[in-house]
Amino acid sequence: MLTYTLPIQENERLTELYAYEILDTDKEDAFEELAMLASSITDCPIASITFVDKDRQWFKARTGDNTPETARSIAFCSETILQEDFMVIEDARLDQRFANNPDVTGGLGIVFYAGVPIYSVNGYKVGTICIIDHVPKKLLPGHLSSLKLISKQVSNLLELRLKNNMLKAYSRKLLNETENSYESFFSDSALPKWIYDLETLQILKVNQSAMQLYGYTREEFLKLSVFDIRDQEEKEHIQQLLQTLNSETNTISFETIHVLKDNTRLDVDVSIRNILYRGRKARLATMTDITEKVALRNKLNRQRHDQELRLDQIAKSVRAEVKDEIGKELHDNINQILASTKLYLEIASSNPDMREEMILLSKRNVSDAMEEIRILSKSLVLGGSEFDLVESLRNLVKTYELAKAFSIRMNLKGFLEDLPDDMKMTLFRIVQESLNNTSKHAEASEVIINCTLLSTIVLEIHDNGKGFLVEEKGMGIGLINIRNRVQFYDGKVDIQSSPGKGFAIRIEMPVDEL
Repeated sequence: MLTYTLPIQENERLTELYAYEILDTDKEDAFEELAMLASSITDCPIASITFVDKDRQWFKARTGDNTPETARSIAFCSETILQEDFMVIEDARLDQRFANNPDVTGGLGIVFYAGVPIYSVNGYKVGTICIIDHVPKKLLPGHLSSLKLISKQVSNLLELRLKNNMLKAYSRKLLNETENSYESFFSDSALPKWIYDLETLQILKVNQSAMQLYGYTREEFLKLSVFDIRDQEEKEHIQQLLQTLNSETNTISFETIHVLKDNTRLDVDVSIRNILYRGRKARLATMTDITEKVALRNKLNRQRHDQELRLDQIAKSVRAEVKDEIGKELHDNINQILASTKLYLEIASSNPDMREEMILLSKRNVSDAMEEIRILSKSLVLGGSEFDLVESLRNLVKTYELAKAFSIRMNLKGFLEDLPDDMKMTLFRIVQESLNNTSKHAEASEVIINCTLLSTIVLEIHDNGKGFLVEEKGMGIGLINIRNRVQFYDGKVDIQSSPGKGFAIRIEMPVDEL
């Protein structure tokens, strides 16, 4: 038996070798290709990537021979790892160290050998890249450089394998920790949960909350698919949801109906996401009982529908009443305007001194009558188109400005056009009535109109006219009409006036129910 010399720090060298976990592993293309490259470059029939174990040399990759390993005592590579750079033996038969080696006198018939150490990242020689021939030969300088490059590449492969192994070990540890944490979360959850297979839809795992709610034992649950839980009338809907989840990475949620073991139907909100379960593609489903929520929502929908029907009937009735009232008021107003105009003209024809004043009053009456007729034609066809409150108010203001009766400042706030047509018409009539009263009685030079829509409608109209004592004079027909219109909508009217301090009216009407 031949003897061999151990490298310095042999124990550390072996520890480094074992850390790579390379010994006795399967063939790998990357190593096989490097061995073939060494053989091709040097034109040697045998080339090996060898790792030197405690009592053997093991071949990770080899060309020209299928022997998996040999005893370290007869290994040329045992001598190579003692060298700093490389070892070349041109004729082993003439080298006293190897002349009697069984692989020289017989076996492989080694004559020529060249080897370069394979270094670990910490500088330990864990193996060699070597070439063998059966005839004496000299190694060219370029060949030696190539073997050194191949040795470095083997070292890089070892480091890469080590890092991959470390990453896999870390991943396994992290996965185990995650699975343990997930298992606790899954089992202890107060919400019903189960996991089912992505392809077969078979339930693979279920928690205690689901068993309590659905009435199945664990063994019974694991014999079911998701189709067995769902309402059979929703199969097409289930297929659509499955296709949606197949194309998405995020969690999806939807409302559906599940059937319990006792055939009770249960309204649930289901949240589903894709997961990996024991290496299989699966889905985690979490259920929330929404029976009370659905019942309340259905009740509210019924109430809303009933309320809409009632409001529609009320609106139709209100529109009819308002149209009748508007028609009556406009008819009366026009008759009154025409009668007063006739009187003014008769006075003008019989009294030359008052002719100019009477003609001026007649012109104003004619303008008022034309405006009344325009409003009449627009308001009485509400069924065909919506009443434009803002535009109508602006036109009304423009009429008084053209007549130069007094200046008007108007501020409108809020979405007034969202009000029902009958209420918009009521607001318009109130403003129209107020301006008419101001024109006839107030002797004002300025009027301010503010209308705001928030949770209520607030309409304020001020003038700087001569004013009057409300307690003494009371309310004329115009103010009475305004009050009646507001009370129809459960609103409030506040009138403030005194001699020499103008007139102010504030109207507030609720709109929440509307």
